[in-house]
Amino acid sequence: MKKFLIINIIKVVIALNIIFLVGSVLVPPAAASESSVSFSWIPNSASNIAGYKIYYGTTSGGAYPNSVDIKNNVPDPNDGRIHGAVTGLTNGVTYYFVCTAYNDTGQESGFSNEVVYTVVTTAPKIITIQLK
Repeated sequence: MKKFLIINIIKVVIALNIIFLVGSVLVPPAAASESSVSFSWIPNSASNIAGYKIYYGTTSGGAYPNSVDIKNNVPDPNDGRIHGAVTGLTNGVTYYFVCTAYNDTGQESGFSNEVVYTVVTTAPKIITIQLK
């Protein structure tokens, strides 16, 4: 039993030494995760604006099958802009966004200029181990 235990410990030590002798360990990135992107814009000058919608999708020029309702018509007192965010975006995917304003009767403006953004994927980390 002792001999078997010692042999197994030696095998583990040898395996660990091989890992450390290589000098680098590749740590895989986390599984695909969700991210968000924040936007800000100068508010629409109409007096009856009730909010804004950010539409987005993965095809340039539309269709924009997803939307977020920014129920805010009060500019930030620090920068005078409206702020909104889109959450639940997949890392590594390119999205196309447009914005509209809507008034208190539900009428909506045309689309803003399109904005493109690729959600940044976290690259694998390489950890270097210095041996003494």
